[in-house]
Amino acid sequence: MSILTDKLPETLEIKGKICSIKTDFRVWLRFTELISEGGNIKPSDVAEIFRLIFEELPPNFFDAISEVMKFYT
Repeated sequence: MSILTDKLPETLEIKGKICSIKTDFRVWLRFTELISEGGNIKPSDVAEIFRLIFEELPPNFFDAISEVMKFYT
């Protein structure tokens, strides 16, 4: 898959539930800013990350983070 020529996935599967995600590049630039601030991610940053990426909250926080990082990388 090439992120430059192929359409990005619009969902992630988390604990068997399909969750819609936002794939606009500005969302992921902000995500990069939040996770690149020296490893000091505050609870408010985590809340912002979830609001940025997901249309509705995923069923499991830890699995969601894992799937988000797979998508991101």
